[in-house]
Amino acid sequence: MKRFLFKYKREVFSLGVILSLVLIFQNCAEPLKLSETDALTFADNLPFAYDIKMDTFAYMSCNTEISNYEPRAIFTFRVGAYEDGSGLRLNDEFVESTKNYTEQARAESLFRSPTNSGAILQLAIRNSSVDYQQILLNSSGAVQLGKDIENYLNGATLDSPGVATPLLGLEEDKRIRYFSGTPGLDGRFLEQSLRFNTVLKSVTDKMVGSTSSRVTLAYTQDNNPLNYYVRGPDKSNLARSIYGVEFRPTFAPPTRISDKTTIATAQDRNRILQSLGVVNVEDKNTQAETMWSCPPEYRYVIVRPEDAAASATLCPLDDWTYDNPPAGREREWEILRRVVRIEDYYVNMKKRCIVPKDSANHCYPSESTGVKIRYNGITCNDDPENDVFQCPNFVSVCVAPSGA
Repeated sequence: MKRFLFKYKREVFSLGVILSLVLIFQNCAEPLKLSETDALTFADNLPFAYDIKMDTFAYMSCNTEISNYEPRAIFTFRVGAYEDGSGLRLNDEFVESTKNYTEQARAESLFRSPTNSGAILQLAIRNSSVDYQQILLNSSGAVQLGKDIENYLNGATLDSPGVATPLLGLEEDKRIRYFSGTPGLDGRFLEQSLRFNTVLKSVTDKMVGSTSSRVTLAYTQDNNPLNYYVRGPDKSNLARSIYGVEFRPTFAPPTRISDKTTIATAQDRNRILQSLGVVNVEDKNTQAETMWSCPPEYRYVIVRPEDAAASATLCPLDDWTYDNPPAGREREWEILRRVVRIEDYYVNMKKRCIVPKDSANHCYPSESTGVKIRYNGITCNDDPENDVFQCPNFVSVCVAPSGA
C-alpha cells in the first residue's frame, strides 16, 4: 500500500547583512538611508509576492510497468499555463508594498524577504484533509523527482535573476508563461507532470470523496529540488495553511470508441477526467471556487499500435490528423496538442483516438499476455493479479473558464 510521507520542518531563514541603501525610493530627491535593523524590518514585513494562474489540467490513465518511456509522452497528471492571461506574476499586495522601490531594490527584496526567498513552484499530490505537508509517493519509500514531485522552471527559485527579472519587467496585469533567452530556462513553459503510472489505481482511489488527496500547486520552503515542504501565511499551522492552488478531479468510466457510450466497469476502473474544481488554498475555502470545463470533445482513447495496425476501422491510418484539423475543430486540436505532442502521438480526430508513435511509450502493460482491450465492449475488467487487462485508457483535458 502506498504511503504518505510526512514530517514537519521548521522554517529557518538566515539573513545576512543588508546594505543600508537597499531600499531607494524612486520619487524622492535623496535616497532613503536605512540602518541595517530598519532594512531587515522592511524585508521581514513584505507580503508573499507570487500569483500563479494555470489554464490546463490533463489526466492520462496509463497503467504500465515500464520505466524507459519518454517522460514527455507518458504522465498521470499534467498542469500548465498556455494561453494569454495565464502564468506567473507578482501579486497586487506585493507590488503595492514595494511601489516606491527602485527595480533593483524590488529584486533585492524578493531575495531577502523570508516570506519569498528561495521558493520553488512545485506540483505534488498532497493530503488535503489532514496535512498539506504530506505527499503521496509511488512505491520507493523516498521522494522521486519527476514522479512524486515535479518542479516548474527546471527547479529555479522564483527570486533567481532568470525568473525575477522578467517578472519585475512585466506590465501591469500581465503574466509570463514562457521564458526565453534565459540560460537554463530557455524555452521553458510553465508546465509540469506527475507520474503514478504503476500505482494508478491506488492514486485515483485516494482522490475520491470530499476530503482526500489532491493535486496541488504550491511553493517550497527552501531552495532544494527534493524538498516538498511548502510555505504558507500561518507558519504555526503549515499543515492547513499554505500558499497554493488545489485541483479536485472526479473520474468517469471509459467509453466505447465507436459511439462514446459508457462501458460498464467497477468504479476503480474509471479512466476519464469528468470534472475539476479549483481552490485557492490560502483562502481556506472548503468548496471549489471555480469549476473548469471538461467536455467530451477533450477525451481521447489511447490505442495500442498493434491494435490499430490489426484493424482497418478501429483507429484508421487514413484518418491521421497532423497539423490540419477539420474546420471548426481548431480549438479542440490546439488544446489536445498542449499535452499530447506531435513528436509522440498520431491523432485521429474523427474517432477521437491517439496511438503512440514509439512502441516504448506503452500505455498498457507490455509484458502481459492478458492485454485484450475492449475498445467497443459493453463491459470491461482489469484484474492485474490474474493478468487480465480489458479497459481502454484515455487522455482527458480540462481547461479554465474564460476570464477565471
